Amino acid sequence: MSVTPREPSPTPWLITAAVVAYGVGSLFRAYQTTGIGLYRMFGTIGIVIIGYLGTRVFVTAVTAEGRRKLREALESLPEGFLLVPQVALTDGQGRKVDVEYLIVGRGAVHLLAVDETPPHTRSTGRLQRRKRIAARLWEAYRLCHRLLQGQGVANYAVQPALLATLAAPSDEPGALVVEGLPLVAPEQLAEHLEKYDQSPDPYESVREGEPGPDDQQRLHSFFAGML
Repeated sequence: MSVTPREPSPTPWLITAAVVAYGVGSLFRAYQTTGIGLYRMFGTIGIVIIGYLGTRVFVTAVTAEGRRKLREALESLPEGFLLVPQVALTDGQGRKVDVEYLIVGRGAVHLLAVDETPPHTRSTGRLQRRKRIAARLWEAYRLCHRLLQGQGVANYAVQPALLATLAAPSDEPGALVVEGLPLVAPEQLAEHLEKYDQSPDPYESVREGEPGPDDQQRLHSFFAGML
């Protein structure tokens, strides 16, 4: 089962850019030969299109790199952490909230939402997008708590976090937390899981007790059944 979206390829954009560049060159040669301004106008429009295609090549390449890092991080989770990819948490009333990755640890259920905001996005736009993702993740957090209660599991924490695949948190001073959620780069995922797995729930000051010996496998099977 694939745990990350397919890595996009910049090749189609490069081929399209090459075709457009050839056409632009032909249009400008036609203008020089005939002196007809219409050729120059379309050639200029073609240059703008090439610029857009170049941006798409860049975004596609960095997105593919981010997904590669995420895939590697998910394939090398610390021992004792069980992955459930692309799960839709559902309660008894049919209420459903999608979560990109759910990891059942030894003492916590980790809810991970992925942020793939392109690196060239302005900081205000990036923050607004992350706030929207955070709002969905907090909704999943509340629903997950109700599901745990329904399974009779009282001592598991729920730890939500944002996975930023295209911008390392260290590059964004002051942006390590978004709407109360830690911002984690794929390279930091293993360390994050080890740290937060035994930490109190975001809305709890202390842990009430230790999970039962069979809780982890039972929860993993329960959430995997929601795929």
